[in-house]
Formats: sequence, structure tokens, C-alpha cells
Amino acid sequence: MDIDRIIERLRDGEPIRVLADEEGMTWRELRDEVEAKLGSPAEDREDIRERVRNGATLESVAREYATSRQNISRLVTDVSRRYDNTRGERSPRAALTDTQVLAIRNEYADGATQLSLADKYNVSPGTIGRVLRGASWRHVAAVDRERPVQPYLTEAGMDQIARMRDEQMSWEEIADEFGIYRTTLRRAVSQLRPELLEQRMSRNTRL
Repeated sequence: MDIDRIIERLRDGEPIRVLADEEGMTWRELRDEVEAKLGSPAEDREDIRERVRNGATLESVAREYATSRQNISRLVTDVSRRYDNTRGERSPRAALTDTQVLAIRNEYADGATQLSLADKYNVSPGTIGRVLRGASWRHVAAVDRERPVQPYLTEAGMDQIARMRDEQMSWEEIADEFGIYRTTLRRAVSQLRPELLEQRMSRNTRL
């Protein structure tokens, strides 16, 4: 494993889960390897808080530890309370910028999935969901256009799912093919083609 190359890719914004999969390990195991090389933000918490008080940006600290801005933000939350009334990208706790939020809403309207957006912008799916619902970043203009019907919600998509099951693909593999979560796939199948849920190959493939 080329840990220096992995650190470089993390600093470029690649999701740690993707890199961990490539190395055949869990993301926690890979994080341990990175922290053995760079140090642990959690262990350096007080030093990081002091640096932020003295003007260091969350981005610079996150890059140093090859982690996300959001992770560093959690460590310095108590330092940032005086910014509670600061909204959007000006808040030290913001995981996204105004430009990224607008891009997320546009890309979702163009057909991107929440899972792919979460991976692309290195945030949690919950964060993406709040952005799209307008529960956060309300000051950024919403996208006023209809989202195209997703392939897995069409009859052709259901036919494709049926063929995948005939080919003994697991539900997890099918969900990955469509770039969605297994729970999202379950809701779609239960509404449009519930008989497919009865076609289980084993307990391990149960949706």
C-alpha cells in the first residue's frame, strides 16, 4: 500500500471509503494507517482548537490531516459558537460552500443521486438530503425545474432489475448499479414490482 499516494488522494477530496475498498480494508483501518503517518486530529484536539483561535482555517488543518473540513469543524465546535448567527460558507462549521450547494441542487435536478453527490462532495447523505429539502442553506436559491424520472422507477428499470435477479445478482449489487441505497431500491420495488421481493436466493440476499 502506497500510503503517501493515498494521503495525496484524500487531500484531493477522494472519499476514504472508496480508497479503503480499493485496498481491501475498512475505512476505519485505512484511517488508522493515515493517522499513524500524520497524527490523529482527535488526539491533537486542543492544539487544533488553539490554532483555529489564532486564525488557522479549517481547510488548512483538514488538509494537513488528510481529512474533511467537516471532521475538523466538529473538533472546534465550541470555539465556533460565537459564529452561531453566521450562516452559509462564512460559518467555520460549514461543510460546503454556497457554490457547492447550488451545484448539488442543480446536479440533483439533472438526475444525480444523493449517494453519488455525498461521495462527490465528501459529506454525509444526510447533509445532502437537508440541502435538497431546504432544511439547510435556505439562503441559497432553490432550483426550479422538474427532476427527471430515475431509471429504476420506470417499467424498463424494473424489467432490468428482474433480469439482474435472474442472473443471481444480490440486492446490494443491483443498488450499486443504479447508484442508490438498498433501502431506496426496496421502496421502489415494493411499490412497483412487489413480487420481486419474494424472489430471494438466500437470507444474505434479502432486501
